[in-house]
Amino acid sequence: MSSPDNDLNNVSAVLKEANRRGIILFLEKAKLKYKTSNKDHLDDHFIGQLKKFKNELEILLSDHSNDNEAGYSSIRPLNNCYNKPAIFILPGTPGFCEAYKDLANAFEDTYAVYGVQMIGLQEGEEPLYSLTDTARLTKKWIRQVQPAGPYRFIGHSLGAYIAFEMSRELEQNGEAVEFISILDASVHLTSSLRSKTGKTIDDGIVGTTRFFLTRYNLVTSPYPDWIDNLRSEMALLPTDQKISFVLNCVRDKIDAKENAAFMLRTLYVMLIHSLMVYSPAGRIQSKLLIVKAGEENWSGYDEYLGWKDHADEIEAIVVPGDHLTIVNSANAFSLMEKIKAHLQSN
Repeated sequence: MSSPDNDLNNVSAVLKEANRRGIILFLEKAKLKYKTSNKDHLDDHFIGQLKKFKNELEILLSDHSNDNEAGYSSIRPLNNCYNKPAIFILPGTPGFCEAYKDLANAFEDTYAVYGVQMIGLQEGEEPLYSLTDTARLTKKWIRQVQPAGPYRFIGHSLGAYIAFEMSRELEQNGEAVEFISILDASVHLTSSLRSKTGKTIDDGIVGTTRFFLTRYNLVTSPYPDWIDNLRSEMALLPTDQKISFVLNCVRDKIDAKENAAFMLRTLYVMLIHSLMVYSPAGRIQSKLLIVKAGEENWSGYDEYLGWKDHADEIEAIVVPGDHLTIVNSANAFSLMEKIKAHLQSN
């Protein structure tokens, strides 16, 4: 690795150099720590700079930290690029960022790509019920990696709303957001588990549970009777007890399986995400790119899926694939090219 620049003479320069190298700086029990996917990105000179500005860095990072000290481990480098500007990917539910590695690798010559794993998936975490609270926490995590803008976000499905809300708050605080790519999400997030009166719909809980069990190969069709029986068994339960009842039932059925605890956390997060609602407020100054999956039916929406009233600069494109596969394999490369073309044209 080439010798680092010799101008790392202040905290800001050290932070920028850490971002350039793909090194994550964070606090653990109020002490400065760092992590990187490639130890070659570290050298004696840079480690010396970290030691030199240790106190200042701890003070700065504490301003951006949160009560959940696991935040740093929720930001995952997704490609091997360390000397380029950063892009943060906000995933769809349940919030695993590893599914976006194909897209991250497609950007490798242009951007260092980080994925944000959603709160609640790691042991000891609790998911948040509010999308705005989730966005606020995610913003704090991201600022542990990149304390200042300009920021760049790609938000897929649920992650699209988190990306927009973060950008709105960042701009309100005087931070620059260079662009947001909204992947296959219309302007309003509606809950699949709530009726018009705001109460949980039992059919929605059972449907989400069946989808989860099928997606992770825990059951196959024809489905066992106990899944449909959940609907009648929880019918008389208070709304705030329905999800915990379902989780306990599923635990009894999969407890002997490998990674059962992790699977239950995943289902819990999916059910909580399905309760979320969100409608954007105001406008953002950032460039907004609306990406529609070519295999999805968006015929009931306008060209911009309702987002036009919320951005000063907006463009809409169509890419190959469905809601899930637009970020995979060859589709990921096509998506990357269209995002880059959008950026270069502005």
